[in-house]
Amino acid sequence: MRRPTVFLSQFLLSLWIVLVAAFLWLLVPNAPDVPNNAPFAGVSIHTEQNVPTYLPNRSFQCTETEQEFQCQTDIQDRLLTLNMTKGQGYPYDLSNCRASYGGQAVGCQETGQTYAPALAKLYKITNLNLSLQQIQAVRQTYWGLNTLMQWGELRLIWISVGLSLTAGMNAVVFAWLYPGIWSKGFVSFACGFGVYQLAEGSLGRVPFDVITPYGLTPNDWFWVVRGVAIAAGIATMMVTALLLWHRVGHFSRVLISLIAGAGIFSLAWWSFSWNVGYV
Repeated sequence: MRRPTVFLSQFLLSLWIVLVAAFLWLLVPNAPDVPNNAPFAGVSIHTEQNVPTYLPNRSFQCTETEQEFQCQTDIQDRLLTLNMTKGQGYPYDLSNCRASYGGQAVGCQETGQTYAPALAKLYKITNLNLSLQQIQAVRQTYWGLNTLMQWGELRLIWISVGLSLTAGMNAVVFAWLYPGIWSKGFVSFACGFGVYQLAEGSLGRVPFDVITPYGLTPNDWFWVVRGVAIAAGIATMMVTALLLWHRVGHFSRVLISLIAGAGIFSLAWWSFSWNVGYV
């Protein structure tokens, strides 16, 4: 019974690695990175066909002054230029978007905002007067991002859940077959990481207007949240390790297996959702 179980576990692990590599190969390069790539999360082109074409923010080259950002990208041998005014307290709270294409003014409208990983805005560009063939060429150039957007966030979430569950199942089998020092170590890490996420998520939801009366800036609060979360995670990891550092009985073996599976699921889900949320 042990040999078929080991074979199945190894097969699932190999399959999972292949699927994850393919998924991340598509996902990671197309996740926006603010402010390293651009001060906004993304731009979409809207034409008469009513099917938006998405441009990754990594495709833009940006410069900045004290008052504004200017970003440019090449679309069908002509420059698309965006000028945006910086926010007062937060530079990426952009306003007054002005766009031009090939030197001619075009429409630029804010369509929302997202975390990428900094809070940043999304824009749509209109009136570029591109032909259907030109739009198709742009989509082909940025096929990865447009494929992800066509799939939609819900489908990407289900893919992430499936891959995370598979990772958790592999971890359960591995921890059950090998309940040794590595399993104990990982369970300790998983518990600590879970508490870290819980603390960071809870404190991170506190509105800035609640903490500013105490003399803290948003940047100060960011470091407070990060420090408290790290301290809580390390403390939990150490306590869990001390509790597990005894002879493993049947109950402990089951507990280690379940926590290892939950920990791997949490790590995988955190990794996938971090990227899915930014696409």
